[in-house]
Amino acid sequence: MGIVKEQENGLRTADVCPKHGISEPTFYQCKAKFAGMEVSDARKLNVVEHENGKLKKLLAKTMLDNALRMSLQCMVRLARARGRDMVDDDSSCTNISRLSRVGCGCSQADEIRTRRSQ
Repeated sequence: MGIVKEQENGLRTADVCPKHGISEPTFYQCKAKFAGMEVSDARKLNVVEHENGKLKKLLAKTMLDNALRMSLQCMVRLARARGRDMVDDDSSCTNISRLSRVGCGCSQADEIRTRRSQ
């Protein structure tokens, strides 16, 4: 904040940056982000950004936990169906990279149950 104010008070950017040990692109990024803010506003912004980062990590962890739980349930269903009919199939029930159940094998468990009931 002080660096931006120094530059706004008439010092050249080329003089201010080496004095504070930053590059000109870094200076302009800070100026774009914090221009017109007071120090207290900048601190509040940093706190909000930090909290936002925590929430994003928490959401990602929760989504991964849910995907793993769904995958485990799917594997249990498939194992139960295979145990009844002894189907030799190397398909895997774990597809957590896309956080979806696409190709997870649950449909195979349903097919095994359908064949068994016929």
